Amino acid sequence: MPVNTKLNEKIEVMALFTYGLNPCEPLKFKRKGLEIKIESVLKTQIKFQGVATTHIFDVTDGESEYRLKFDSQSLNWTLVG
Repeated sequence: MPVNTKLNEKIEVMALFTYGLNPCEPLKFKRKGLEIKIESVLKTQIKFQGVATTHIFDVTDGESEYRLKFDSQSLNWTLVG
């Protein structure tokens, strides 16, 4: 799915949380019953909005690119475009 597709879909994500410059790394996610394994993270962005931090990840499964958003306040993951 191209990154520019307009979506705002809540998804389940398996992620690794650690310390350091990139404290969160998505590993795979479920969308409409399908599990999509992330091959690599292409780009990350961090946006600060008051007390909340939003992490945006451009990722690929080797065939398609996706944009995932993690809201640190609500702890929700969203597939966005």
